[in-house]
Amino acid sequence: METRTIATPPPPGGDWLGQSTPPAGLNNVVAIAAGNGSFAVKRDGTVVQWGMYGAGNYILPAGLKGVFSLDAGPGHVLAIKFNQGTTGQ
Repeated sequence: METRTIATPPPPGGDWLGQSTPPAGLNNVVAIAAGNGSFAVKRDGTVVQWGMYGAGNYILPAGLKGVFSLDAGPGHVLAIKFNQGTTGQ
């Protein structure tokens, strides 16, 4: 399995929300998304968030798992999950 370091370039205007600095020890990432905050889907289907959203402005549902893709932008975060072997919930 190839290992890569996640590096997010600072957004226009800098990194004042902390969105360009992934948490220490973040690994096994299969997908990322960013808006005003940043999100990573881990191999086990859990989501890690940091930056503005990580500060509690947009809190993901407790126990969220089974995620395989994310989308984020100003004011929204969308998670696509597996549901009993199918996608779309």
